[in-house]
Amino acid sequence: MLSRTASDLYWMSRYLERAENLARMLDVSYSLSLLPQDRNGGGLDELAMPLLITGTLDAYLERHGELAAERLLSFFALDPDNPASIYSCLAAARASAHAVRGRITLDMWENINATWLEMRGIAAEGILRYGITDLQEAGLLPGLHTLAFDISNVIAPGTALATFIEGIFNLVPAPTLLSMIAWAVYLVVAMYLFLRPAPAPKPAKQEQQADTQSMAH
Repeated sequence: MLSRTASDLYWMSRYLERAENLARMLDVSYSLSLLPQDRNGGGLDELAMPLLITGTLDAYLERHGELAAERLLSFFALDPDNPASIYSCLAAARASAHAVRGRITLDMWENINATWLEMRGIAAEGILRYGITDLQEAGLLPGLHTLAFDISNVIAPGTALATFIEGIFNLVPAPTLLSMIAWAVYLVVAMYLFLRPAPAPKPAKQEQQADTQSMAH
């Protein structure tokens, strides 16, 4: 086996393992943050543990300024600029798997590629909504206090149910109208691209004629 192939197989496995371990660490940290707290940390000390373990505390504070559960989970799960995020780990694992497609099984490649495509879609949707909210908070976009709806009295933000709904549908209890419009536009475009019929395969004769013409030129 070539050393380059062995290296790609090794790093493919390592990045997949990192993504799994990070997901487990976030799950444990979030569960601990929901337990009754004896001090005034409000559970943020537990949420900050992944930042300390991965050495990304300074990078997070430089970008976000303060600890917040929603931003921290997005930073570790969906942020392509964070090399320690699940998104970055899956992207690196997919790149290594693509380099050794002839050395791994078809099922393994399809599973890794499908997982990466799903993560990329989730990240695109999440970054779109978080990006609009950040611009509204910075005063660059209007409508920060114009809400599409508010069900905070039914589903309190930060609870397990609110986090579950946000993780599945990427919806928060009180989204702004502009972010909700962006979410709906993204959903329409994504569904169109997903449901559109695949293009018809090119006839073999046409391919052969095209190859012959290209060789003649």
